[in-house]
Amino acid sequence: MAGEFIILALAVLLAACQLGGLGEPAGTSAASDPDAMTCAHWLDITEKERVALAGRLVGDSADLLERIRIRQHQPEGTPRELLILDVVSSLTKNCEVWPPRERPVGDVFDALY
Repeated sequence: MAGEFIILALAVLLAACQLGGLGEPAGTSAASDPDAMTCAHWLDITEKERVALAGRLVGDSADLLERIRIRQHQPEGTPRELLILDVVSSLTKNCEVWPPRERPVGDVFDALY
């Protein structure tokens, strides 16, 4: 019983640290500069952080969202959130497949869209 309590307590502590940003490696939070993020960093961050960073890369540009929609072969009216997920998928795939890992994610993004 005491072992279960310790495991539960550690899980709660870990969750609290992650919510507070204490569980993230330095320099890899979603608030990092998108232009400074490399493919190596991209592959080390969480999916949630990738989505946040992709959202920052896309910004509010309607023209850019339209280019993404066309490049991703999505129908007109596709919600921004789905387009951002497509961007995350494409960036991840490109960072996994094409070296070097030091390549800035912003450069990969620019090449794609």
